[in-house]
Amino acid sequence: MKDFQQEISTFKLMLVGSMPFYGEVILRVPITEDIHIPTACTNGRIIKYNPRFFGGLDRGERFFVIMHELMHIILMHPYRLGNKNPALWNVASDIVVNKLLDDMTKTMLKKGIPFQRPSDGIFQKMYWMESTEQVYARICENNNEKDESIYLVLYPVYGDSPAKIIVRPDLDYPSGEASAGSFDGGISQKELGALLGELMKKNYSDSPSAEIVRELKDILKAGKRKDWQKVLRNYLYENISDETSYATPERKYLHMDMIIPGYSLTAERIEEIWAFVDCSGSVSSEEMKEFLFHLYHITSEFKCVMNICYWDTSVTDIYLKIRKKENILKSLPKHSGGTDVNCIYKWLRENRITPDVMMILTDGYFSELNDKAFIPSLKKKTILVLNNQNVNSPDFRRIGQITRL
Repeated sequence: MKDFQQEISTFKLMLVGSMPFYGEVILRVPITEDIHIPTACTNGRIIKYNPRFFGGLDRGERFFVIMHELMHIILMHPYRLGNKNPALWNVASDIVVNKLLDDMTKTMLKKGIPFQRPSDGIFQKMYWMESTEQVYARICENNNEKDESIYLVLYPVYGDSPAKIIVRPDLDYPSGEASAGSFDGGISQKELGALLGELMKKNYSDSPSAEIVRELKDILKAGKRKDWQKVLRNYLYENISDETSYATPERKYLHMDMIIPGYSLTAERIEEIWAFVDCSGSVSSEEMKEFLFHLYHITSEFKCVMNICYWDTSVTDIYLKIRKKENILKSLPKHSGGTDVNCIYKWLRENRITPDVMMILTDGYFSELNDKAFIPSLKKKTILVLNNQNVNSPDFRRIGQITRL
């Protein structure tokens, strides 16, 4: 079997000299052979390839495959997997990466770097500036995201006939990047984030495309999200008035020309906090309990009551006015389905409820916001709590403050 390490070293030097943005990253990523994997893969830290698989490819195709894995690392696809279906996430991330590499092919060839798309792989159209999460959500609309059997992925774009892709978990197609096992060494997620942050500030001749820049910015912002408890406490402190006010001084002290705090003319206080918890399966029961118990303590601290509503494609189980800690364990979901955040707003409209403050706990992978269902006025009152801090979407900012579990 041919030893490809010298060729890989040559490719790294080519990137450093001609494509320094990518060269800076690939220098920190070990690339090793492994006969136990079918093709090539990455766990976000290192890249592995099967030498037999590489032997069946042309030089330009090998470089394409290496860049394919490197792009998964740059876009942190393995770290963004979370509780999503690995096979469907693989399809979504490959659609994004291969589209970016197709756009990069002419540049590579102009710089004298052999670069050619292999015959195998998922090459589909996608909407302009569509994130990997949005591609994944589109795929999940046509597939059972919890099923681990054979998938028939339908991916219609721009009015074309749906593209049909058959995916089997035991078939390493596309290369098993998101489900790759734990490999020793390589660049850590923290180191990668810091490196990408620095590279984004530099004006390289090969500056990444607008799609990569946008996705990278969202990823790096996601890693800096605030803790939801701090955000909620700050919100409550700012929006609940004190029990006393200088607006109405006690009459018995007026003759002394003193203004002493009296009772407020208006009892401005938040009576209820609404918690909408994603019960599609993307939030574990342990995470639910942790969130709800912490929320209970905060509501007790601020003398509020807690309402718990579970949602998937509709608001299903509803528990109102939770005042005792022991009642939380009795207030767990009994249903589980898909994920559509629009159902929260539909339910609020139907029941004519306008929350003073609203928490939404989810992993962040849900259908796009529907303008007809969405209630923009709730943005300032909503705290979005994500159990996966590596995910981002433009819809998050529309919903409310973005925090981490």
